[in-house]
Amino acid sequence: MNLYLDDDSAKASLAGLLKRVGHQVVVPADTGLSGASDPRHSMHAVQQSLVLLTKNHDDFEDLHFLGAGHRWQTSRRFDRSLR
Repeated sequence: MNLYLDDDSAKASLAGLLKRVGHQVVVPADTGLSGASDPRHSMHAVQQSLVLLTKNHDDFEDLHFLGAGHRWQTSRRFDRSLR
């Protein structure tokens, strides 16, 4: 799978794990988008046909409902109180 990890998800450990199991992984530093806005990350993923992986659920949910997201966008909520 071709993945784009936004700034919130672009940890070296996660990217490395995903690559080890065969995924193609792109992070903002690879594209000059470190620190870019959420809409810019979403637009890049759409333009490059990448699945966007983010932990920034609320902002990307808003983008999706406004039509700025795409069907291959995913987010995951983590409840730290369960750890």
